[in-house]
Amino acid sequence: MIWVQGGETKIGFEQGQDNEKPVFYQYINSFWIDKSPITVGQFKKFIKLTRYVTDAEKQEKGYFLDSLTQILVPIPRASWLYPWGREKPQAIDSQIVTQISWNDAKAYATWLGKRLPTEFEWELLLQNQKKYAVQFPSHHTTLWFWSENFFRMYQETGYRKHRLNETKTLKGGKIWDAQAQKYLQRPSLRLHFSPEVSCANFSFFCAKDAEK
Repeated sequence: MIWVQGGETKIGFEQGQDNEKPVFYQYINSFWIDKSPITVGQFKKFIKLTRYVTDAEKQEKGYFLDSLTQILVPIPRASWLYPWGREKPQAIDSQIVTQISWNDAKAYATWLGKRLPTEFEWELLLQNQKKYAVQFPSHHTTLWFWSENFFRMYQETGYRKHRLNETKTLKGGKIWDAQAQKYLQRPSLRLHFSPEVSCANFSFFCAKDAEK
């Protein structure tokens, strides 16, 4: 894992989407984060030792997130081991694990005595990628990574309140800007989906609080 120095950082982007503003400053405690995303081999060990059943396996389907439309496209019989369905090749151990829901990612992190990064931790990290040398993949699809917290618009007064049956935030990916006719990638970008949604574009890192 990599130790990330905390501090006050700017959150959001005033020229961004509605869910990226208003901009504000937030103090973030130091934390640890995995150097790279969880792999199929790592997740396979978790499955073998705990007999955990993922959400995609329960639902007998996963999804692909269309980067142009931001719409989820169903993939029948997709799972962490067969991210594009049973008719496609099985994922190899060195690949980044996908078709992982927030529930699945949280279960894995808890098993290791860790947690998922918060979206503010993600934003701090994404602003300083070169400094911390986190290994983000070069991938033919755009990968997004689950964060710990529920999604809120920044202007909501109850941003930090825990509410049931709502969406979780994802960070790190790209979006298509129809007006500019190009993909955009910046630390402030946010997506949000229900915690049971599994997708070929979704993976995760684990994090830990820094020792006091």
